[in-house]
Formats: sequence, structure tokens, C-alpha cells
Amino acid sequence: MIGAHILSKIKGIPDFTTVARSHHERFDGTGYPDGLKGNDIPEFARIISIADAYDAMTSNRSYREALPQKYVRFEIANGKGKQFDPVFADIMLQMIDEDKEFRMREMTERKSTQASSDFSSSFLMSACPELALSLKVSEQEFDGSNIPFSVLIDFGKCMPGGFFVYKALGDEELLYANDIVFKIFGCQNLEEFKELTGFTFPGMVYEQDLERIELSIIEQIESDDHNLDYIEYRIRRKDGKIRWIDDYGRLVNTIEHGNVFYVLIRDITEQHVSREMLTDVDHLTNVFNRRHFDVNLHKNMTDIVHNGGRLCMIMIDIDKFKTFNDLYGHLIGDKCLAQVAQAMQNALRRKSDMLFRYGGEEFAVLLPGTLLNDAVKLAERLRLAVRKLEIPHEQGPCGIVTVSAGVGMLTGEEAHELENPYSELIKRADQALYKAKDLGRDTVQFQKL
Repeated sequence: MIGAHILSKIKGIPDFTTVARSHHERFDGTGYPDGLKGNDIPEFARIISIADAYDAMTSNRSYREALPQKYVRFEIANGKGKQFDPVFADIMLQMIDEDKEFRMREMTERKSTQASSDFSSSFLMSACPELALSLKVSEQEFDGSNIPFSVLIDFGKCMPGGFFVYKALGDEELLYANDIVFKIFGCQNLEEFKELTGFTFPGMVYEQDLERIELSIIEQIESDDHNLDYIEYRIRRKDGKIRWIDDYGRLVNTIEHGNVFYVLIRDITEQHVSREMLTDVDHLTNVFNRRHFDVNLHKNMTDIVHNGGRLCMIMIDIDKFKTFNDLYGHLIGDKCLAQVAQAMQNALRRKSDMLFRYGGEEFAVLLPGTLLNDAVKLAERLRLAVRKLEIPHEQGPCGIVTVSAGVGMLTGEEAHELENPYSELIKRADQALYKAKDLGRDTVQFQKL
């Protein structure tokens, strides 16, 4: 509104005032400052709204670099008819599809020869000013094309955390690691570390986390990003113990080895365990986590064994979610998980009905004292709540993100006779879920009594 007042002084172009005031209105009526909806929003403002969003996502900001084109496209498709006028959204999507080289964004192309300058001026300057100054001299000496590998080694020696360097492309050969890395992995020297990991980056990562980490790194490299965001994963020490670490990486061009990633790592096992123990909430989706599911399943099962009654469970799976991640990337995948979880959470009615993130893209709901038919009806309401989000999924069964659900029930009488009633209830819900998937997904099935 302040911008509109300022631009109202320009009498020759009256639309300036209109656009400034209304370009944050949303097509669904939830925008500001006037809550205008649909075609009540001035046409120029509807056009600028989508242009402004595109510009924001494709520009470097103080808090992040420009986003990959596939992410930008997804966000605009996701906002069609909600944030954006669907007609102008379709035009923008067509323009993006035609822009194979991502040239619409107004930003300087980042080439590998610029990586060293970015390296020295940002992270190094804050972490080690003296070394950063030395690095700038080296850059001038070598005409800014690359840096000596020895400079990276000097940098690693002055870091308080673990530090290693590995080739960015082709064979992921580790080129260097400092003593703190050896300590984290329980090794005495370079030879022990090489024997433990094969001296490759994949050899460092705990096998169950490897695919997730590799996909994340590949995704960021393909987006031409010289930064690798902080990621958490597990490693297996030489003594067999599992430890949690986080790392931060950056791409640098060196004389001896070409493009390499230098990576800083910290052992965060204690913090990770404390975080899990102090909270019952999954940090990504903001619903209850698996640990809390186990606690509540045991509590509810004990109750029906001693007092009778019934316990229903809904097992829910996002349809073809691995394909979704492959199509749009894990950043959008995480956002999708959070949106789906929130939609289902909002669809629950009773305080006793609890939604949990069971694992990955699977969710579960525990329904103490609920009849099987009522549990099926609730599962159907959850399914429809996810459909209403209309999150695009090109290879999903319906072109949007959907879920399949299976419902199982166990009575107190049955539970009393079973050696492991907990596993039986999960098994019944899981079997019903697989039946829903076999029938084409985006459906609800239940275990017949």
C-alpha cells in the first residue's frame, strides 16, 4: 500500500498504482491487502503476480541462491488456480518449457572458473580470514582460473571439525582427510580410513542412507549449485558403531585435480539422540513420529487386552512417491510430505485419533474404540483431503498426488489370545494397504473380519 501511494505520483502510467497494491492478491481470494478473488483482481496485477514469483525464485537472495528450473516450474504449476490466474500460469509454464537453457532468469552464469572466487569471498572469509587473504593472492597469481590443492589442505588443517576433499565428477575418489575425520570414524591413520571406506565418499555413508545422500548430491550438482546444503546421515565406525554426522560441501576448482568438493563434517550423534528423545513430533511433517507411534500402540493394545473393546489402525502410503522424488527432486518431495501430513491432520476429528509418520512416505492413524466401518470412512476422508491439495504428479495415477490406505482392526478378545498382537494389527492394516495398491491405488481397502 505504501508502494501504491508512492507510485500514484506518476500520473502518466496509472496502472503502476494498481499493480503495486494488488500483485500480492491471490486468485483464490486469500491474498492481501484487499482479499480480491479471481477476475476481480486487476489483470495487470495478475500478470505481475506470476512474473514477480518467477523473478523471486530465479534470483540470488541473501538467504539462498537461485532455485533450479524444475523447482520453479513445479511451484507455478502447484499455484495454478490458487495463487495464480490459471490462464497466465499456463502461459508461464509454456514459456518455461520452451526455455530449455533456463535463460529467462536474469543472473550471471556461474562457471567453474568462478567457483574459487566464490569460495574465498564467502565461507573462507568467515571461517579463516588469514587463509582467505592468501587464497585471493593465489587466485590473482593463477589468473583466477583455479587454486592450488595445497591451499585446501592448509584450510583443512586449521578447521575445528572434520574436513575432507573428494573429486566432484567421475570417480568419487577421496583426496584428503584430516585427523578429526579419522577420530570420527575410529581410525588411527589414513591407511585404516582407506581400508574402512575404500577411500570413496559412498564408502563412508551407512548403507541405508546412501541412496538418499547420493540423490541429494546429484540433484544439487545438476542444478549447477556450488553449495551442498547441510545434510545429516549415518556412518559406520571401524568398531561397528553407528554415528550421526552432518556435513556442508562446496565446489572448488583446483589446479591438480580439477573440480573437487571440500566437505566439513561434525559428529552430531548426541544432539540427534537428544532431539529424538525430547520430542514426539517428526521435524519434517510436524505430526507424531514413529517412536510416539510405538508408545501409543503399546498403550492402546494393553488397554483393550485388559478392558476389552477394539483398536483400528489406518496405514497410508503416498502413491508412487519415489517417482515423485525422481521427477521433482527431494526438496519438493519434502514439501509434499509436509503438505500431505497437514491435510490429513486437519481431516481428523477426535482428539484421540492420532496421525503418525510411520516411515518415509508412510503414515499411520490409531483409532481406539472405533468401529471398522467408521475407520474406513475416516480413511476415505483422509484420501479426499489429499486429493483436494491438487499437488501435480505427472506420473501419479491421477496426475496429482494421491494416497492409498488400508484399515485393520483387532478386538480385545483377539489380542488376548495372540502372542504378539502389535505385529498382528500392523500386518492387517498393511495387507489391506497392499490390496489398495493392487487395485490401482488412490483407494481405501480394509481387512475383512
